Amino acid sequence: MSWNVLADAYVRAEYYPGVAPALLRGGARTEAVAALIEASEADVACLQEVEAPVVNALERWDVREAKKRGKPDRCVVAARRRAAIEDMRVVAFADGAPDRVDSGHVAAIATVSVGGAAVRIVCTHLRWDRPGTPNRDRWAVRQARLLLEDRKSV
Repeated sequence: MSWNVLADAYVRAEYYPGVAPALLRGGARTEAVAALIEASEADVACLQEVEAPVVNALERWDVREAKKRGKPDRCVVAARRRAAIEDMRVVAFADGAPDRVDSGHVAAIATVSVGGAAVRIVCTHLRWDRPGTPNRDRWAVRQARLLLEDRKSV
């Protein structure tokens, strides 16, 4: 499974006018998010915008984290039951040069054994761009290119 769980640090009530304000308070969703992950059929979960309380709530999972630079959240690869994380490395995107500083975003690249087969998984949260941003200036395009280049070096 893959899920952007929406870090509390990024919640703005004006973005979610149809949601009860109590659900948007810091920590209000932590147990519900963890319960949904636990109740899922997934053996592997790739989670984005994860803060420490959600990681701590995943007690029955093997959790590996890729912390964003200068940000409160991280990308997580978690495994349980029939899956095992063999290794994981973090790619910190050098995506700003030459016209801006790097975004601080990361990718977690893990090798996971599932049913005896090794699978390579990438978990990342590509940075959002405003609509109309030219491709050459889009964070997501730069980050995807960096991931493709990294794949060639393995």
